Amino acid sequence: MRNLLLLIILMMVSCSSNTSKKDMSLPEKKEPALGMYVYLDNGYVLHTKNGCKAVFKNKNMQAVRPIPVEDVSEAYLRRVCSQCVTEEQLSMLHALTAAKEELTDSVVDEY
Repeated sequence: MRNLLLLIILMMVSCSSNTSKKDMSLPEKKEPALGMYVYLDNGYVLHTKNGCKAVFKNKNMQAVRPIPVEDVSEAYLRRVCSQCVTEEQLSMLHALTAAKEELTDSVVDEY
């Protein structure tokens, strides 16, 4: 009787501790919002990933040059890649350029 009770408790514990496959999956890796560089191809399209597939589909645009994020201006944001630039990244780049313009305007106003 004691063994039967122990067996039932053991089965209940083992069944309740099973996790579903969904729980065992690895958490999604969140990509950083922006890296240190953005990339401009020969067609003057801005990319956030150096290995963007859109660049390599068109053989005329394979040359990509890195641009430090702090050097990005509004002119670069006229044409952005729809495959690698997210809305969040685009809004961050617009905010960065606006803040940079405000900073330069305030420095110019002081002189």
